[in-house]
Amino acid sequence: MKLLIIGGTGFIGKNLKKYFEKKENFDVYAPTRQELDLFDDSSCLEYVKKLKPDLVIHSAVDITSVENTLKVFFNIYNAKKYFGHMVQIGSGAEYDKRAYEPIMKESLFNKSIPIDTYGLGKFCIASVLESAEENKVTNLRLLGIFGAYEDYSRRFISNNICNSLAGLPVSLNRNMLFDFIWVDDFSRFLHGLLDKLPLARTSYNFCSGSPVSLADLAEIINHLMSNSTDVIVKNPGMNPEYSGDPSIILNEIGNFDFTPFESSISKLIKFYKETLTDEDIEIFRGQAVGK
Repeated sequence: MKLLIIGGTGFIGKNLKKYFEKKENFDVYAPTRQELDLFDDSSCLEYVKKLKPDLVIHSAVDITSVENTLKVFFNIYNAKKYFGHMVQIGSGAEYDKRAYEPIMKESLFNKSIPIDTYGLGKFCIASVLESAEENKVTNLRLLGIFGAYEDYSRRFISNNICNSLAGLPVSLNRNMLFDFIWVDDFSRFLHGLLDKLPLARTSYNFCSGSPVSLADLAEIINHLMSNSTDVIVKNPGMNPEYSGDPSIILNEIGNFDFTPFESSISKLIKFYKETLTDEDIEIFRGQAVGK
């Protein structure tokens, strides 16, 4: 199978690239900016036309620009007659953060239009796909996802692992229930999904459906890092829940076993211990203390 990953240098794309490169029967293509200018429509058309990938995984996004997010998506999507199927990495942000409710269902889509840059870009893409006549794209709406190569300066789980490595306490601003999945689980899920494409509908939630509190995750990190200090909760109360209902896709393709947090976080700790240099930790410590 020829697999084209758009956004292969980003968090999710890099993990998918590493996963599928280890599997047999996949020729993985993840062009860098030097190899493919995603903002050039003619270059994208020629690249896809020449490669003729069986599957495109589109994970590219510009969190600062709706225009750039849409331009990159359409430059690939408009070459759809030259690829077999596309998986669009969507987001729970498509539901609009002002309208979030516990265990969100797909029916919430289009009830409220996001006003934030990231959510609006994802919403516009999903709207186009939902109205398309052909069944060429599957939009998987991810909620919380964590793992290697995420931005550890701001992502909750990785940030607190790095806090511990830098000798700082594990902390959270305010507790909330959050629907997290491990990126390795997503890679494994997507692999199992490929021989079932196309699916019955366009957009699906992919999440655990079992939100966990940030305080509980912080305690897991604290325990695994053998910290002597307590978790710091900076503000009392609870932020609104961010969680979804994955029952539609799981009912269609079968149940999926998610890795327990103790195991996935333990492996992520190992990743940071093996990859972060003393200089990285010193830089992180200085930035964290200066926040």
